[in-house]
Amino acid sequence: MKEQFEIISNNPNYFVVVAVENEAVVGTAMGILCNDLVGNCNTFLLVENVVVAPSCRGKGIGQMLMRSLEEFGNRNKCNYVILVSNQNRDDAHSFYEKFGYQKQLGFKKRLNTQV
Repeated sequence: MKEQFEIISNNPNYFVVVAVENEAVVGTAMGILCNDLVGNCNTFLLVENVVVAPSCRGKGIGQMLMRSLEEFGNRNKCNYVILVSNQNRDDAHSFYEKFGYQKQLGFKKRLNTQV
């Protein structure tokens, strides 16, 4: 993980947000700028690894993480934000919908079965 974090830290297309409470990490989120080849060719933002400690949910930490990611996307002229959430995570889906995200059909396929 440390090696991956160093790689990400040196890549301006990655943006990692960390929430800390009482010197403990209680939330994280990552945004990745992706180049687009259609329309106005502006970037779009891929959101991954949105996690808030169960004991800290409902305190606005998730909102802070998402706002920070969207500000990063706006600064980089992103056309839109996409994210994938497991189909069984109803609480997470409600959170994203309250934040203005709309459910759309998406697909995900794991490539490395050794993980």
